[in-house]
Amino acid sequence: ALLSSEPKLSSCSLLKLTMRELIALAMPSTNRTTDSSTVPQVHALNILRALYRDTRLGENIIPFVSDGMQAAVLGFTSPVWAVRNSSTLLFSTLITRIFGVKKGKDEHSKKNRMTGREFFTRFPALYPFLLTQLEAAAGTVKSDSGQVKLHPSLFLLLLVLSRLYPSPMDGSSSPLGLAPFMPFIIRCGRSAVYRTREMAARALVPFVLVTQVPSTVHTLLQGLPAEPGPTTQHNHIHGTLLQVVFLLRSYQTDSHRPLPAGNGITRGLRQRMWLASR
Repeated sequence: ALLSSEPKLSSCSLLKLTMRELIALAMPSTNRTTDSSTVPQVHALNILRALYRDTRLGENIIPFVSDGMQAAVLGFTSPVWAVRNSSTLLFSTLITRIFGVKKGKDEHSKKNRMTGREFFTRFPALYPFLLTQLEAAAGTVKSDSGQVKLHPSLFLLLLVLSRLYPSPMDGSSSPLGLAPFMPFIIRCGRSAVYRTREMAARALVPFVLVTQVPSTVHTLLQGLPAEPGPTTQHNHIHGTLLQVVFLLRSYQTDSHRPLPAGNGITRGLRQRMWLASR
C-alpha cells in the first residue's frame, strides 16, 4: 500500500529503494544455511512475490524483474525447504508477470510465449544468467551413470526457455540469439530423469526455426548409434528420439506441408531400425 501510493509522476524513489533492499535479502548467501538464518530471505521472497503481483505498480516494477528471476532460480538451490518453496512461488508469479495469464488451453501456443529477441531485449541481464545456469546444469547431466543427479534449478530453466521462440530476424551472429542455448538443451535430453528428458524436448522446439527442423532432426539422428553395443546409453537414445518427435510434430503444425525430399531423415531412420526392436 505504501509503495503503490507514491505519485505516478514521481521518480518512484521509495519503490526503487525498497526493491533493491528486498532483492539483496532474497539473494542466497553462504551464511544462510539453516532455517533460522534464512527467515529474512524467505520474508523478502514472499514480499517480492506480492509486489510483482500488484497491478497498481504497473510498469514501474518491470526494471526489477531480471533481479527477481535470478533470486527465484538461485533460491531454488537452497538446502532449506522454506526458501525453495518461496522461490518457486516467486518464480510462478514472475512467469505470469512476464508472459501474461495463460491464453487458451495450450500453454505451449505462441499466444503464451514471446520471441527470444523480445524477451532478452526487455530483460538483457537474464541472457548471460540463464545461459550460464543452463551450462552448469547441463554439465551435471549423466545419461547412464547409475546415479540420478539432478541440478535443482534445471526444470525452472527449461520452463523459462520453453516459453521463447526464435524470431525470423535471428541469425547465428545475433548478440541475443537463441543458438548458444541449443547444445545445452540437447544435452539435457540425456538425463536419467524421464521428466527432464521430456521437458528438454519441449524446450528445444521453440529454439529451432521451421526451416531448420529437417536439418536439426537429421543431425540428432546421426548422433544415435547405428547398432547396439556395450556403450549404448538408453537414456540418451530416448531423449534424442523425444526431441525428434517433438520437432517433427511442430514442423507439421507450423508448416502444414510434408518434409522436403532429400532431407536424409528417412535414411537416418532406416540405418537405426534396430531401435524399434528394443
